[in-house]
Amino acid sequence: MNAYSLTTYTNGALERMGETRQAHPSPFTPTRAVAAAGAELTRRGLAALAVEHLQAALFRVVELAYEEDVDGRLCNVDSHDGRFLIPVPWGSVGHRRYGLRRREADVLRFFLLESMTARPGAPVPLFQYDHEQRAWFVNLADYSTRTAAGSWLKQSGLTVRAYKECLRRVQEASSGRP
Repeated sequence: MNAYSLTTYTNGALERMGETRQAHPSPFTPTRAVAAAGAELTRRGLAALAVEHLQAALFRVVELAYEEDVDGRLCNVDSHDGRFLIPVPWGSVGHRRYGLRRREADVLRFFLLESMTARPGAPVPLFQYDHEQRAWFVNLADYSTRTAAGSWLKQSGLTVRAYKECLRRVQEASSGRP
């Protein structure tokens, strides 16, 4: 799924949510229960939609990272150290190329930086940031194939709970609150 089709899907989902808001429940359904469920589903649905969008951007960057040139070498990352040679969706410029908003890129970057923190039993992160070089790298030593990288995304990728926590912390950081 490319960025255009993902954006089209997102817009369609939002239109369906609008249609749902204007639906008239049957008379035997308590109006208060429908209103409460609708508010909960909308918030949960929007968060799930945002997570799906960000996960799609991560899967796309994995596809690009492991893309091989005609000579069999990786063409979008440095095959020696795994440094990205293309813009990434969580970058200050790259987010536009993947159809993300600035805040979504900030949340994704925060999530990836948090995933770099060593935790007992957690898998080694797929993406790593070098503060000295100010560059992002793919962990080619531990994830030598696209399949292995995809497995990491499925196992350790962004969840709705993690998205909400990262969003809250990014919002606090941008507002200057402790």
